[in-house]
Amino acid sequence: MIRVAFCLALFALLAFDPTAHADIVYSLQNYPSFQNGYFIAGTVTTNGKIGPIISSDITRWSVDVTAPSGAVTHTDSGMPIASVFLLGTLNATANEITIGTRSNGTNQLEFVGPPKILNYVRAISGNTYQGNADVPAWNTHPSNTDLGGDPWIIARATVIPEPSSLAMTSAIVAGALALLRSDRERRLRPSVIG
Repeated sequence: MIRVAFCLALFALLAFDPTAHADIVYSLQNYPSFQNGYFIAGTVTTNGKIGPIISSDITRWSVDVTAPSGAVTHTDSGMPIASVFLLGTLNATANEITIGTRSNGTNQLEFVGPPKILNYVRAISGNTYQGNADVPAWNTHPSNTDLGGDPWIIARATVIPEPSSLAMTSAIVAGALALLRSDRERRLRPSVIG
């Protein structure tokens, strides 16, 4: 009976722990009318935090910018000196990452390679949306309601559990089932009185 209680408690902990988050992979949004013939594609992966996020909540990213000529510039978080520059905060939901204008300053998100590949700026003094800041691509100034609305929608998400989380959960479930089975077999085994 103790094994059954242990298995149920472990299952409840795994199923209902509010601090357990799987990474969320977001696909960058492409806004052709503000990209002067360029095309962007890529992903941003967060640690699963919902609400205001900071640069350390972004665990991986990858950006491709395709020029009208067909030339592709690629940068990702695994490259040397790659980083995310975030001034202020972004907001993450289970469905999207957004960036709004602050009343007391600037919200800025920049993916830095080499090169500085993609830059979003929401400021009281004006908005900027740039691609390939180090290799001139586009530099436009969308309004507050462009790029998906106000706030701007940077990326849309799909929730994908990390493989390690899936493996750990599978191992725990398999262990719990094994404990339940051995407990059941022990109860069904005839006792020997000698």
